[in-house]
Amino acid sequence: MSQSALLTSALAVLALGAGAMGYAATGERPERMRTGATPVVPQSSDPDRPALRAADLTVERRPGEPLAALLLRSGIGGLDSVLASEGADAGSGSVQLWLGEQVGPGARALERVALHRGPGRQTIIERQGDGFTRRDLVEAVDATPVRIRLEGGAGLAAGLVEAGLPRDVRDRLLDRVAGERLAAIDLIIAHQSAASGSSYGEPLYLGAYEVDGTMRRWVGGGLRPLGGEEAASGGLLRPLPGAVTSNPGLRFHPILRYLRWHRGTDFASPAGTPVQAALEGRVVSAGWQGGYGRAVRIAHGDGSTTLYAHLSEIDVIGGQRVPRGAVVGKVGSSGLATGPHLHFEWQRSGATLRPSFGQVAPEGAGPAQRAALQALLSAPFRLAPDRRS
Repeated sequence: MSQSALLTSALAVLALGAGAMGYAATGERPERMRTGATPVVPQSSDPDRPALRAADLTVERRPGEPLAALLLRSGIGGLDSVLASEGADAGSGSVQLWLGEQVGPGARALERVALHRGPGRQTIIERQGDGFTRRDLVEAVDATPVRIRLEGGAGLAAGLVEAGLPRDVRDRLLDRVAGERLAAIDLIIAHQSAASGSSYGEPLYLGAYEVDGTMRRWVGGGLRPLGGEEAASGGLLRPLPGAVTSNPGLRFHPILRYLRWHRGTDFASPAGTPVQAALEGRVVSAGWQGGYGRAVRIAHGDGSTTLYAHLSEIDVIGGQRVPRGAVVGKVGSSGLATGPHLHFEWQRSGATLRPSFGQVAPEGAGPAQRAALQALLSAPFRLAPDRRS
């Protein structure tokens, strides 16, 4: 017999001895567990059942720990611990417990167990009469990555904690930028969320903006270095990878229905695509600007300004300093627009300049890295709770 089987048998004997007294007065033999694997709707969505109260206890399951052992050390009666654990695999993760009445010295009856097996997957073990039923709950999972923007310096570590990142992820990120004099970091990290909870995965992208105006990037699950240093002043960064559909010049306005001067460059891109600052600078306006809709204007050190218009969402505020490549908003169709696109303007002293954009990735990056970076920076993402990047 294997060691795990011996352990389970021993736990069962101990549990029966510890918990039998709690049921001696009833003279009834509990039924065996009835199991099923049909996905179910959470109780809170059933109008015929009262709302489920909050769990009485949440316990972290040790790796490989049998469920009976967890229940026993959590103060559950021995017989309930055995019956509720029938057919349950050893595992790890958080376990929520709903407790019932006292069944013996220091022991409580068990009403319900929720085993969390990652975002979107739970096993529910629930009392039914004198036995227990088990059912698997499958929820919809949103796997949209999260993008986090943090200022550098001494507050970087605290910012990573505040964002809710796991400790091992925080340590790896800090190791990457150890010894650097950073102005800010830009992070994209895998994330899964469901009604029962959420969790972070692997970092997918890290951009480190140094105080001397250079930046370094890492991309992919292992955060592989992307080329060498990239000069932040090396020309305009393309604000998004979409195709150019219109340049500055005279054109027939599709909504106003007459010829007028078009002062910007239009990029075709799906709604929600992140828009990046083309140059480092200070946000001088961020909000609704007439026909531009939701728009952001940034002033740069050379006397020029850039404008990002028709946004669906603005992710910066007036007065904020942003590095080249920072996300300022998301593509939309606000204002006078026939559909989702970005209207971009570059001006100096009131005159419209025709922009010439540099590469999305530095010259030292290979084709695969360039493709990966472009896909990451153009894909939809969400922001960490209570934080705007």
